[in-house]
Amino acid sequence: MQQIVTGIDIGTYHVKVVIAERAEDPRVPPRILGTGYAESRGVKQGYIVSVPEVSRSVAAAVLQASKAARVKVKRCYLSVGGVGLDESFSRGETVVERGDSTITDRDLPRAIKASEAALPPAATLNRKIIHTIPLKLSVDGTRVMGRSPAGMKGVRLSVETLFITCLERHVHDLVAAVEEAGLEVEDVVAAPLAASFIALSKMQKRVGCVLANIGADTLSIIVFEDNTPTSI
Repeated sequence: MQQIVTGIDIGTYHVKVVIAERAEDPRVPPRILGTGYAESRGVKQGYIVSVPEVSRSVAAAVLQASKAARVKVKRCYLSVGGVGLDESFSRGETVVERGDSTITDRDLPRAIKASEAALPPAATLNRKIIHTIPLKLSVDGTRVMGRSPAGMKGVRLSVETLFITCLERHVHDLVAAVEEAGLEVEDVVAAPLAASFIALSKMQKRVGCVLANIGADTLSIIVFEDNTPTSI
C-alpha cells in the first residue's frame, strides 16, 4: 500500500508543495512523485494578512502537484517559518517513579512536562509550542551520556529542554488557509528544522553547524551540535 506524504511551505514569495511516497524501509529516502508552486498572495513579511488569498494560492499549488503525482491530496504537513519562530529553554525535574529507583521510559516525559511548566509566562503568552527537544539529561546531578537514561538507578531525573514556539495566531491562520483549501493538516513543523532533514548530513549535525534559509523577506537559522538542534 502506498504511503503518500504531502508537505506545504507557505512563503512570502511562493507557496510550494511536494508529494512523496514513503518507503517501507526507513533508511530509504522518500520518492518524489510531484511538486507544485504558486505565487503567494495575502502574505507580507512572512505573516498572513488575508486567509482567503493564501488559501487560493495553496489550492493552486496543490492542484499542480496532484496532477504531476496523479494522486488526490487529502492531508498534509505544514511548515511554519518567518519571524514568528522563537525559542525558550527550561529545566525540569521529577522523582523516579519506580520504588527500586530504576528509571523507565515513563520518567522522561514527566521531566519534560515539568520543564514546560517551569517556562516563564512570557515565553508562552500568545505562542504555541510546536517542538519539544530534550538537550541534557541528569540523574541525581550527574549528566547522562547518551539519549536515554532508561535502566539507570537514581532518585531524581532532570532535563534541560529546548522549546520551539511560534505566534499562535500565525499558526492558526496558516492552518485555516490550508483547511479552507480542502486539506487536513496532520502536523506543523518549524521550517528550519524541516529543511535540516534534507540539507544537512548526519556528520554535519554531529560535528556542529548552522543552516541558514534566506527567503524573500525573512531569514531563519537553526544550529546543530552533537546531532541535536540547540537553537533556532
